[in-house]
Amino acid sequence: ELLEIYNEYKEKYDSHLAGQASIPNIKKDFYHLTKKVYLRSETTYFWQIFINTIHQLLYKDSLLKYVSESEYLSLLGGIDNISHLLPFYEMWDLSRKIRGEVAGYDFRTEAKQIIDRYGYHSDKELDITYPCYYEEPEVMIDMIRDMVSLEDSYSPVADKEKCAEMYEEVLQSIAGKVSPGNFKSIRKKVANMRSMLWWREEFRDVSTRFYYLLRVYTIEYAKSLQAKGVLENWEDVWFLKVGNLWDYIEHKADPEGLQELVRKNKRYYNAYRNYMSENEIGTIFSEMAAGKAGNPGAGGQTDCDGIKGLGANNGTVTGVARVIEDFSQIDRLQKGDILVTRFTDTGWTPKFAILSGIVTEYGGILCHAAIVSREYGIPAIVCCKDAMKKIRDGQIITVDGTTGTVTVQSKL
Repeated sequence: ELLEIYNEYKEKYDSHLAGQASIPNIKKDFYHLTKKVYLRSETTYFWQIFINTIHQLLYKDSLLKYVSESEYLSLLGGIDNISHLLPFYEMWDLSRKIRGEVAGYDFRTEAKQIIDRYGYHSDKELDITYPCYYEEPEVMIDMIRDMVSLEDSYSPVADKEKCAEMYEEVLQSIAGKVSPGNFKSIRKKVANMRSMLWWREEFRDVSTRFYYLLRVYTIEYAKSLQAKGVLENWEDVWFLKVGNLWDYIEHKADPEGLQELVRKNKRYYNAYRNYMSENEIGTIFSEMAAGKAGNPGAGGQTDCDGIKGLGANNGTVTGVARVIEDFSQIDRLQKGDILVTRFTDTGWTPKFAILSGIVTEYGGILCHAAIVSREYGIPAIVCCKDAMKKIRDGQIITVDGTTGTVTVQSKL
């Protein structure tokens, strides 16, 4: 049902782009999409996340009677057709054809088809001010180009097959410990757990599609407001809350009021242009009051001991820590690096193929970094508080994706 609604809005927008027809009532469509349809999509997605979280805890508690923490993580890997991984498998297949220099093969047509299918994704999918791949197809072309440079040993398909083998091995080990009847019950429980994970990602993909619609319909509505003189520039819409636009549509606000809000919010936004330590106002004082402040010597660097998070995928690896502040620095990643960052989303996925490990400050066992690392067979730790402070760029670290511990091997 949600996809039918999505396709209806997308077809209308595509016709507008192709010059076949304008969007007849952009105000009505924008209002309905943002106030009704989007909420339907997101509440469905978040309800699915809630159900997953509760059931995963119940499943895990019951399964740990028969498997270790490490084996439990293996039961979560190797899931077929995870929606947000599909474009990267297709791009990998295309990169192999390009490397093989298949005679007479039209690589451009296949690349365009991949973009047509998955262009609603973007590098920052939760930020509708950021362009998607439909708008900047060269980003996906660059991804394919990067994949072409990789040898077959970096194949995500091979990693996925290895995960599937590990999954079957764990199931067989359980079968050797319990009665046939009990094993049948356990296997059904595991299948339900994996099915719920698949559905969670499917609804995540639907949510991503609706974020794309929010972006393009907001832009079109903003352009109509600019044409009427309500906004000076359509880009000013990003300095308004969606509720401000609803008020205008419902005749509860006037053009002058919207323009004043834009000016006020621009000043407020620019006041933070040099602010780097988000979510940390007062933190240092609370630590000092509790007697927890670290030694400010050695350039004020934080103590590197006690770095621990939540193990999200099995394995231990030692490598160079690449501390990445945000997605804009992603090109700093090199083959074999261990990525240390706040969190990841879809835009990071192509780089997972070259990583040897990953550590994130946020996220849980079902977050993007955890799911993708399991499919790529990369040791991963999530929810590792202050990892970007405790680990310095270029240090040699060891990541244990089962226990969630990080050990610093060299101090710069």
